[in-house]
Amino acid sequence: MEWHEATRTLELTARNVAVLIAKLNDPQSARMLAAGTGDATVHAVEAATPAELTAGVAEGIITVTREQLATLSTEGASVTVADATVTAVPDQAHYSRRPSGAVLMPSSGKLLEPEMAHWKLRHVCEVCGVEAVLTATEAFESGWDYPPRIGQFGVVGPRTCGSCPMSETVWAALVLRGTSADKLTDAQRDVVARILAEPMSIAVDESP
Repeated sequence: MEWHEATRTLELTARNVAVLIAKLNDPQSARMLAAGTGDATVHAVEAATPAELTAGVAEGIITVTREQLATLSTEGASVTVADATVTAVPDQAHYSRRPSGAVLMPSSGKLLEPEMAHWKLRHVCEVCGVEAVLTATEAFESGWDYPPRIGQFGVVGPRTCGSCPMSETVWAALVLRGTSADKLTDAQRDVVARILAEPMSIAVDESP
């Protein structure tokens, strides 16, 4: 999602709308999403009075109802919340150069990862060095040990292709063999740096 202060417009991608509806259906969810820039938050509710909507906008919280989310499920649709406009945009409007983040559903403890399914990421085997640009599904089916299917982005763990052993990874050196961080090789430090900066460090620019 993106907030444009000049026009008082909040853009929600199709993925944002789907996630908010899923959160609305989860009794343990806070039912909120925040813009990466931190200048706006959207809150999904079953219903709200005009006064409640206006009060939320004044505090930087754009409240949308279930009925409005249903409207926003159509690309290009817009709804008005107090003095702000909420507009539905296609996923590629925001994610053409970066993957979207994973979303945890509190009641089930599961991650929603459909948003990752179609994003191409640069997969690098830290053992043999082979590289491949794959979606999460393609990587998993090819045997790669890579987030989001295996492990977590930004957390040191094996990053291997389907042919190499985990015993030769930085994770194995640190956890299984007890190698101290200052004893890692330059190549291993590069791997750690790439992992800590995921997923942006492996994002693929697919813009024309």
